[in-house]
Amino acid sequence: MAVDSDSEDDLVSLLDPAIISSAADTIKNDSSPTPDTKETTSPNLQAIPEEDDDDDDTDEWETASSELDVPKEENTDDEDSFYSDAEDDEELPQLTDPMHVRSTRRYIARDIQAFLLNYPNQLPSPSNNLNLRFYRNEIPFQPEGIKVDRFHEIAFGNHRLLEYHHGYIQWLFPIREQGLNYAADPLQLHEAEAIRDDEECQTRLLRSFQMMLDFYGMDFDEDNPLIITRHQDLRVCRQQYVNLMDSYHNYLRITRILKSLWELGQEDYVPSFLLFILAEQSQHDMLDNEALKSSMDNYWIYCMRGREAQHCVAKVARWVRDDGQFNMDVYQKMVERKQSTGRWEFDPEEEELKKVVKRRRPELGYNLRWRTGSTRGASLF
Repeated sequence: MAVDSDSEDDLVSLLDPAIISSAADTIKNDSSPTPDTKETTSPNLQAIPEEDDDDDDTDEWETASSELDVPKEENTDDEDSFYSDAEDDEELPQLTDPMHVRSTRRYIARDIQAFLLNYPNQLPSPSNNLNLRFYRNEIPFQPEGIKVDRFHEIAFGNHRLLEYHHGYIQWLFPIREQGLNYAADPLQLHEAEAIRDDEECQTRLLRSFQMMLDFYGMDFDEDNPLIITRHQDLRVCRQQYVNLMDSYHNYLRITRILKSLWELGQEDYVPSFLLFILAEQSQHDMLDNEALKSSMDNYWIYCMRGREAQHCVAKVARWVRDDGQFNMDVYQKMVERKQSTGRWEFDPEEEELKKVVKRRRPELGYNLRWRTGSTRGASLF
């Protein structure tokens, strides 16, 4: 039964510590290291399966039942085309030549292929409007949820709820794929268009994104909301950075969030978010555990259909992975340049960035020094 936003008793049940504790135990018992990416073969294109978790079932539905008939072409330049020439009469924007970050892995997960090609095998369902009605604050999310405005009120800053509740993410960030929440419908094109054109829906979408940034230890810059910053409370920032590195299912959530932002009209936040993380990794050695970098390089980097944006972020990621310097000042300049010129651009020589030899650290000590209160970890903030 859906929880009405005016029912305080039901709201209390949503936040029942016993329910959350039970969910926490389930997550703990089911947790496992980041899945190994096993190669699967299709007639035309090899692909790695997408990450597997109860937030996103991104490969078992539309895209798994039908192979994308896209021939593979031989790379001819540094920008690594992995699809053949796009058809001239395509109706929806596609990205057929994404730039790869890791030269040793040039496989694209099947759900990412579908996203980049704008879901060519998806059939429209004009009668489905659940996502639109939810973002208009007309209906609660299901199962047993509440309306979006009320959820923002009670969940913003409630990190325990956001970590262990798994029913809200598919509704706050709908994408054109079926997830494991069977009560949530895939996003329809007519819904995406309506949400993009509705100012109140856009406000709610940005509030949802800001809530998740807060959960990840981040925030919008006060003077320029397109710039991502660390959480104002450095204790919260430190705590949530550690949580993000430890709870791999949040990487799946981020994949969904980035796809949804692109679909629903907030495309510029996708490169901005990724560039912020790259600046943290390069300048401060933060958020740079192998699992997170793997998700970024193999999934998040492809959650953009804009060729200029995707190639720019991939170029920065390549530079950082090759021990190139990248910092917050350059990141903020790139965002401001995009706002003034309309272009995402990166030139390390122009920014006077150099390559440096970094001393590699064991990942185990990365989390322990924060948890034990070591001043070495705290000094980074």
